[in-house]
Amino acid sequence: MICDPDLLSGVLPVVISGGRPLLKQRPTAKLLSFLKGWTAPPVWLVRSDDAPGYERDEHELAVYSREWSYGYAERHWTGLDPFTPGSFLGAFCGREAACRLAGERGYWAVLQLDDPLAGPLLEIVV
Repeated sequence: MICDPDLLSGVLPVVISGGRPLLKQRPTAKLLSFLKGWTAPPVWLVRSDDAPGYERDEHELAVYSREWSYGYAERHWTGLDPFTPGSFLGAFCGREAACRLAGERGYWAVLQLDDPLAGPLLEIVV
């Protein structure tokens, strides 16, 4: 065991999942059952404009606002081109939102999961 099981209950797994409304598009869904009983219940995290129509399962769907993400991006932008509202933000706003969500809920850590990374991992493991 790498981590004390009592400490694991203070970890919030958050799947940053924008743009994948169907469960079959989210390979991370296959990993979540392995966390049951070890960590806090996993959460899907999407931006407010992605939330309508998101297929649900037994895990909570948490939402952060589009306006917040643009404000955060504008203040923390590191891209080569200047920030413009409406541009592709990538996952960095979702990663910050995941950390804030865990902190607001009193967890000591967040386990950030991402579908583009889970897919290749599952091909190797499963």
